[in-house]
Amino acid sequence: MKIRNIDKTGFGVFMIYIIGCLVYVMCASNMSVPVHLKVDEELYLAMAKSFHYQHNFQKAFSYVNYNCVLYSILISFAYYFFNPENIMFIVRTIGIIVMCSTVFPAYLLSEKILKNKKYALLMTIFVLFIPDMIDSMYIMQEVLCFPITIWCFYFAYRDMDYNEDCINRYSILTIVFSVLAFFIKTNMIILLPSYIIYLACRVNKHKIKKIVFLSILGFTLIVLGMLSIELLNGMHSGSNHYAKQIMALFPITFKTFMAAINGIIYYVIFFLLCTGILPVFVVLKNTNKYRKTEQKFILYLSLCLILLILEIVITIFLTEEAGALYPHKFLFRYLFALGIPFIILFFSNKENDAFCKKKFYICLFDNWRIYDSLLFFAKKQRNDSNYG
Repeated sequence: MKIRNIDKTGFGVFMIYIIGCLVYVMCASNMSVPVHLKVDEELYLAMAKSFHYQHNFQKAFSYVNYNCVLYSILISFAYYFFNPENIMFIVRTIGIIVMCSTVFPAYLLSEKILKNKKYALLMTIFVLFIPDMIDSMYIMQEVLCFPITIWCFYFAYRDMDYNEDCINRYSILTIVFSVLAFFIKTNMIILLPSYIIYLACRVNKHKIKKIVFLSILGFTLIVLGMLSIELLNGMHSGSNHYAKQIMALFPITFKTFMAAINGIIYYVIFFLLCTGILPVFVVLKNTNKYRKTEQKFILYLSLCLILLILEIVITIFLTEEAGALYPHKFLFRYLFALGIPFIILFFSNKENDAFCKKKFYICLFDNWRIYDSLLFFAKKQRNDSNYG
């Protein structure tokens, strides 16, 4: 009976994945948006083409000193089917296949937190059709970064639920996927220190060895990855985009500090708005009402959110909009992977809808507009004691 349930659930998740891929591929087939020049899309395609034909990373015949190469390596497979008429459709199809695979870690994480396979499937459908999944049809690093980040969160949760005092396969996989995320998108460097800081917050004599080992492992993997990129480029240094960007921070003045504070407040407010206010706000408010493992997970997610907002404000807002006191754009695509675990946590605690009824009276689930149906699903989950 147990094997039958596993097969049935696994088949359900797989069918959700296939249906999602077909829907997005149909949309991509009618998409006529070109690749924008002099922006990131052009860089990713140039690196993919040079990797396919020359096994290095170049743009306009110049070597690129850039660590985020995994996405370009992924879409380089499109050049096996190169044709001027269909190359962009193939690149977008690869992106859709990869980004829709988020359903697998999302389901596993939902199942562990919600403690119910049926409602984990519903949450998986929700994740597949959130508006930000439309990024799968663009030439963007988030296509690969999103599923890798959710896998990282899943392994971190399993480590907390398993035995966080000792080194285990889940803690090692958390480090490995944190490093992979960094080589996909630079901003995701925060995953590694967030996890190490989380472990250090609850340090004991047994954890010290684990923290030291995982720190060395993460550092070693990053160094090996950078060295591999250098070797592929024939040890050519190339132009460094980040060196120029960081130099834009200087000189640091009082106005810089004021802009940084404004940027942090701006990103916190808009992250809350874009995730529907309730999932993040209520989960953080009711943290002490969650199970012990969930409390640990909320701490880890909070550290990720804090470090990521600081990283975005310092390396993007203060450099790309130097001199401005307020950001002129909100880069939610850098943050939306963090919204998923908060939403799952929100619907796992019965205290949350009582708080919402008392304090809000209206649905504030922003652009997803399905708070009522998900609240109904959360209530049913608690009334249904049959696991799976």
